[in-house]
This record gives sequence, structure tokens and C-alpha cells, in this order.
Amino acid sequence: MAVVVLLFSLVAFSSFVASISTSMTALRNMNNDINKQFWLLRRFLKQNKVASPVASRIIKYLEFTVNRHQERLEVGSVKLLGFLSDGLLKELQYEMTYVKLTGHPLFQVCVTEFEPFMVQVCAMAVKTVKLAAGDVLFNWKDVAQYTYFLVHGDVEYTWNNAKKGIRPRLKNFEWIAEAALWMSWTHCGRCHARHGTEMLLIDPVIFIQLASRFVDTFCVCKQYAQVFFDSFQEEGAADIFRCPEFYDSVTDAIRAAAMSFSVDEPLTSSADPDEKTKRRTGAQRKATVGQKSRRGRSAARTGVLRGLGTSNAAASGAASGIHWIRVCQRRKTDTAASA
Repeated sequence: MAVVVLLFSLVAFSSFVASISTSMTALRNMNNDINKQFWLLRRFLKQNKVASPVASRIIKYLEFTVNRHQERLEVGSVKLLGFLSDGLLKELQYEMTYVKLTGHPLFQVCVTEFEPFMVQVCAMAVKTVKLAAGDVLFNWKDVAQYTYFLVHGDVEYTWNNAKKGIRPRLKNFEWIAEAALWMSWTHCGRCHARHGTEMLLIDPVIFIQLASRFVDTFCVCKQYAQVFFDSFQEEGAADIFRCPEFYDSVTDAIRAAAMSFSVDEPLTSSADPDEKTKRRTGAQRKATVGQKSRRGRSAARTGVLRGLGTSNAAASGAASGIHWIRVCQRRKTDTAASA
């Protein structure tokens, strides 16, 4: 009996050692292949007489990317994910993305109240970009194309032509150029990566199209845009809008406005969201936060909560400069004309 146990132990131990040896061999081959690729890269850069500063940045960025790729698998590395249906791919993208956006009060509420909308946003309006040290995200006076969320890394933002960046620097999951979502916006400064950085980019045009599909998301985003627009003008327009009082007070108001919508109503060319909102019951209208006071700076500052309850007609008139409202109106006009 003792001999049988001993033989079994030897076989099990041999199998364990063999599996470790196989894994080590595979890892060694992988490292050898990476080292060979870096050798070819250096040879390529030298043969093409690439300037030393540029070559150094290329090598450092690729070293950073390769190390991160070894630590964390990307979607493209798992071939089986290519067999998923479109619906499951969207849900997977949502699960990997939404947490990075919930630092913003509007997206935090949309995740809990309008999850199907956020699934579409994460799958269609959000993309990831990776920056090497020194890469420029945008320059002063560039027309804003995206709203940016910092996932990890370090970026330096300098106001106008200033030599020193703003302090404190951006933290992970903080955002830049939120104004691009709500209005036509030109950057007030320059932003570049200090070392390897990953950012999320939200496309305002696609965000507009998705938000305008249903009355609830359209009206909540529209009312938030109006309050943001007022506070933005009052506090001072900037790419990095740091106003804790505004964001702290507006969260509950957004949630109350979102909960006032009981069902998702498709937005069609024949159905004006303003008219549909006016036809809502008195109980639903009471769930909104009330009329916003416009009696000076101090009243506006304390009236952020009430701002989400402004009537849609007043909001449309006061926010005539907000580009996404104009785009939605143009969309309805084009649809009616084609009909």
C-alpha cells in the first residue's frame, strides 16, 4: 500500500513540475519574441534616421504599453469575444466603462435611472485613447470635438499661453471640456500627457442623437444643460470647470427630475418634448424642483436645485446658445420636411 501511495505521489509531483516547466517555457518564448520586436524597432528607427527625442518617446511608450498589456488583457486579446452578439458586446462595453463615468453627477443618475440609455452611450458615444508622454490632447483655440475623462495617467493643462499648468492636476475619473457636450466650445488652453495616459472620449454628436430618442433622457439632459450653462457663465467659462457647490447641489435635483418620468416615451418628429412635458400630471410636475431664481449672483448660486425645474419653454429661450438643443430641433425639422 505504501508503494502505491509513493508511486501516485511521484506521478502527481511529476505532472506539477511538467506544467510549471511548460508555463515557464511559454513565458520565455513570449519574452524572447518581445525582445526581438524591440530590437527590430530600434533598427528600423536607426535606418530611417528618426530623431533621437522622437525615437526615445516611441520606445518608452511601447515599453509602457507592452507592460500594461501583459498585466491586463484587452478585448482584442480574447478571441472568443468576437463570437458575442451585438447586444452582449454592448453590455460588456457598458460594464467596463460606466464606472469610469459615474464621478459626474449626470452620468451617475443616468446609470441608475436610464440604464438602457447609458448602455447605448458607452457602446456608441464613448471611445478610449492612449497617449504617450508629450502627446497633445488639444491645443489652445482648437474647436472642442470631445469631452474627456481621465482613466489613469497624468496630464498637464495650461491655461491660455501660461507656462505652468493648473494645480491641482487632474485626478483619475475627472473630466475636461464638459462644455463641449452642451454648447459650441473652443478650448481655452493646452493639454498634453506627462507620461503614459489613458482617457475616455465622449462624442457630443452621438450623445445628442442618443439622448433625443426618448422624452425622459432628452428633458433631463436639456434641463441639466440649462443649469450648467447658467453656472458656467456665472463662475467663469473654462475647460476644467471645478465648482463643487454646483455639482454637489445638482445631483439630487437631477435624480428628482429623472424620477418624475415614469416611462420611456419615444421622441418622434410629430411629438414635441416640450408639449409632452406640459401634458404630464400635476403629481409628476410636483416632483420637479421648482422655478429657478434669477435675482443676482447669490440667488443663482443658491438656486441650482430649483434650476432643474424651470419650464421647458423658459429653458429653451434662455438656452438658445446651447448647440445640442438646436441640433435636436434641426433633427425634427429635417424629419418633418422629408415626410
